[in-house]
Amino acid sequence: MIVDTKIYAYYFPNWHVDQQNEVFHGEGWTEWEVVKYATPRFQGHKQPKNPLWGFEDESESVVMEKKIETAAKYKIDGFIFDWYWFEDGPYRINCLNNGFLKAKNCDKLDFAVMWCNHNAIQAHPTAKFNRGVPTKICDNSEKTFYELTEYCIKNYFNKPNYIKVEGKPYFSIYTLPDVINSVGVDGAARMFSDFRRRVKKGGFKDVHINICDTFHVLKDTSSLNEILAKINADSIASHGWLKAGLRFPKAEYTDFAKLGLKRMEEKQKFFDLPLFPSVSPGWDSSPRTVQSEIYGDYGYPFCPIVINNTPEMFGAALQKAKILSDNIKQQDKFIAIASWNEWTEGMYLEPDMENGFAMLEKVKEVKESW
Repeated sequence: MIVDTKIYAYYFPNWHVDQQNEVFHGEGWTEWEVVKYATPRFQGHKQPKNPLWGFEDESESVVMEKKIETAAKYKIDGFIFDWYWFEDGPYRINCLNNGFLKAKNCDKLDFAVMWCNHNAIQAHPTAKFNRGVPTKICDNSEKTFYELTEYCIKNYFNKPNYIKVEGKPYFSIYTLPDVINSVGVDGAARMFSDFRRRVKKGGFKDVHINICDTFHVLKDTSSLNEILAKINADSIASHGWLKAGLRFPKAEYTDFAKLGLKRMEEKQKFFDLPLFPSVSPGWDSSPRTVQSEIYGDYGYPFCPIVINNTPEMFGAALQKAKILSDNIKQQDKFIAIASWNEWTEGMYLEPDMENGFAMLEKVKEVKESW
């Protein structure tokens, strides 16, 4: 049977030394330090998570070659990189530029970027009293958008394995509300129109502008379809499932999946644009909290911890997401797994000491059944 739905995995690039991170956390710091010092928050809580491959540097091409080979073996079609660009330029970018793009087997996976246009917050780890305090403010101005999209046009879109939807390079924006709060709806429409003009000038058919489903931060969502039409967006993508409605401090994966899939089904009916569904292998952001503090229901990263996220349960959710994908009335469609390696949020496919390659084996098994 021909598989008409691809599987992409979001890739979180904070597992290599970055100059800005060294300013925040000290020389040689990576987020592996947060993984190492995680502790159980209740009896039976499985922390810390231990990567089967160890604490590797993703900006080294030989390390990324192993990741690419493994992802391809288990039927992952590509990575959508969380991609950061602030007023003073790129952040956490060497994973993609030095690791992935310089890997000898780079052509085995497709790739794209999702501009993570939100503030960098104190979450490595964060305390209750300064929860959500930014360490770096993301600039959503027209000037910064021009600079980062020009970089993408010249350095990424021309790669033969860059993800395209209906022949157009796929460019995702994590939080549209932050763009609108900065430049307004008219400003966003102007920015995106100019982006399309420059992409076409660069020799491409057009650009596929995707908006990540982060509208829950808005007080009023009644005019969302009108806004999306005015800015001429092409699609919506779901990222990780929302935690609102889950029991604190721990919730069953079955409840997590039921809520996540139900909300995506509802949003597919609400939005005029196609919505690419997502699946989360799990959720546990407790490593991003100060481990000596009481784990209270304070809001991210003090969130409900999802338990019993077995490979079998994950596989069942992936099968149900395929049904949502089948609702999309276009040839190019995908399911996004959130994520490949978000270790400190408990949603990852990379092999660990507990399950080995079982999560990836389940992806392969499910996809081959389509």
